[in-house]
Amino acid sequence: MRRRVIAAATAWLVAGCANHHLIASSSAIRETLERIRPGHRVLLEGQLVDVDVAGHVMRTSLSRTDKGDGACEVLFVTRAQIFE
Repeated sequence: MRRRVIAAATAWLVAGCANHHLIASSSAIRETLERIRPGHRVLLEGQLVDVDVAGHVMRTSLSRTDKGDGACEVLFVTRAQIFE
């Protein structure tokens, strides 16, 4: 029973977490992103993008169920709001 509870909790945690790489669309957005601290609730809007810088490619994930390498979302942020 305990193992099933741990497995269910782990699955819930993995499904509810995400690793985002954020690209600010402007200096004002960048300043807002830099003010985000643990405990803040935030609203982010933008587009998922793939990035290629000098041949180093980072592809965004399009799935909420993937994990491991390549499971990160790359977000070009066009709106950022902090709710402290």
